[in-house]
Amino acid sequence: MLKKILLTAFLVCFALSANAQIATPQLDSGWHTYGGAAAGWRYGNTVAITGFSITGKVESDGTEVGDVNSGLPAGGPEDRESPIPFALAAFRGESLAGELYSNLQDGVKTDVELDGIANVNKFNTYTEGKKLRVNLAYVIGETLSIGLGYYKHDDTKKEDFDGLADFGGGFQSTVFESDEELTTTGTSVTASFRLAEVFFLAGGMENVNQTGSFKREGTYGASPIPVDKDYVENSWTNTMYGLGVIIGDPGETQFRAEYSQIASPESEEKDDSGQKLTSEHAKTTTTFISAEVKFGDFLIGYQTETEDVAEIGSEDEEETVLTHVGIGWVPLEGLAVSLYSMNNKKTTKKDSGDSVVHPSGWRLFIGYNF
Repeated sequence: MLKKILLTAFLVCFALSANAQIATPQLDSGWHTYGGAAAGWRYGNTVAITGFSITGKVESDGTEVGDVNSGLPAGGPEDRESPIPFALAAFRGESLAGELYSNLQDGVKTDVELDGIANVNKFNTYTEGKKLRVNLAYVIGETLSIGLGYYKHDDTKKEDFDGLADFGGGFQSTVFESDEELTTTGTSVTASFRLAEVFFLAGGMENVNQTGSFKREGTYGASPIPVDKDYVENSWTNTMYGLGVIIGDPGETQFRAEYSQIASPESEEKDDSGQKLTSEHAKTTTTFISAEVKFGDFLIGYQTETEDVAEIGSEDEEETVLTHVGIGWVPLEGLAVSLYSMNNKKTTKKDSGDSVVHPSGWRLFIGYNF
C-alpha cells in the first residue's frame, strides 16, 4: 500500500500544467503550446504570468489517509516565496514565432501528509518541479508551420517515514529519509498544416532523455538501509499528433477545438554491474481535448487531459484526469486576465486495492498582448 500511495502522490505534481496545443494555440494567449509548430499560428505577442493553488485528499481503498497541497502558496514549507511560479514570453513575426516558458522563482511544490495508515506514525512526501520550455516555429505561406521544441524538467522528491514496512524480510519497524532527483530533457520536431483556412492537422516526434539519483538513510528493524546511487541514463521517443479547428476572425466571435495525443513507449535501462539503479519509464498515453469560444474579448474555455500509465512488468494501472474550466478577458492588444477552476484526480489501481489523490483549486493568468 505504501508504495502505491507514494507513487500516486509523487506523480500528481507532474499533471498540473495541461497543454492541449499540438496543432493550434489556444485563444487564451497565456497558455504555452506543447508542439512548437502550434506557436506559429499565434495572433500576436504576449507576456504573461500564471499561478495556481490546489488542495485535496488522499484515499486508499475508500478510506481517507492524508492530504495533498500543490502550487504556490498552497501550504507546505515556510520557504515558499511567490504565488506566481511561471512566466511566458511569446512573439509572432511575419514568418517566425517563438515561446519561452519558465519558473520565475521556486519550482511547483507538492506536499503530501499521510496520517491515516495503520501502523504508520509518519509518512510525508515533498516534491518540487522546475520547468523550462523553448518553442520556435517557421511559417511557410500561412499553410504550414514547422516547429522545434526543447524542454527541461528538474524534479525532486523527499520522503520522511516512520512505521512498519516490508523491505524483503517481513514487516518491521522502519525509519528513513530519502531524496530523489530526476532531470528530464526533450527535443521535438513538429509540423502543423492549415487546410481550408480553418482546419489544422499536426504531427511530430520528441526524443526524451532522463538522468537522476537516489539517496536514503535509515533503518529497517536493526539493519541500516543506506542507498546513494545514480540511475542508469534512460531515453525514449514520443510520438504526437493533433487535429484542430479555428472558426472566426480575431477580435470577433471565434471558436476553437482540438483533439491531440502523445504516445510514450515503455523504456527500461539496467546496470548489470549493480553500480547504478535501474531506470524505468512506463508506457504512457496522454489525450488532450479542448474547446474555447470568444465573443469579442470575452473568452470561455474548457480543456481536459487524461493520462493512462501501464506499469512495467505488472497489470497495475494509473489514470490521471485534469480538467480546467474558466473565463477570461483576452483582447488582441492590452491587459488579459483569465481564471480557471482546476480538478485533478489520479487513481492507481493495483491488486492490493486502489488509491486516489483528488485535489482541486484554481489557476490564474495575467498577461499583456501586443
